[in-house]
Amino acid sequence: MSRKDKALAKAKRNPHNVEWGDFEAMCRRYFGEPIRERGSHVMFQLPWDDNSLLNIQRRGKQAKPEQVKDAVRAIERLLDQ
Repeated sequence: MSRKDKALAKAKRNPHNVEWGDFEAMCRRYFGEPIRERGSHVMFQLPWDDNSLLNIQRRGKQAKPEQVKDAVRAIERLLDQ
């Protein structure tokens, strides 16, 4: 299993315990460079036709669980294409 796959599997298994650095790196690997970084917010353009965005931000040293779930759903959709 690749490092990329391990990070995704960990996020799926427990979205409440994902370190910020790992989460941001995972998003960068799947969605490319962010279109905007301002303060604690990092925004990624999703590859769908409707110009969807994924906004992530840290909560201390962890990623916010709801945003982890959103990112996992977007990654799964990307992989299904």
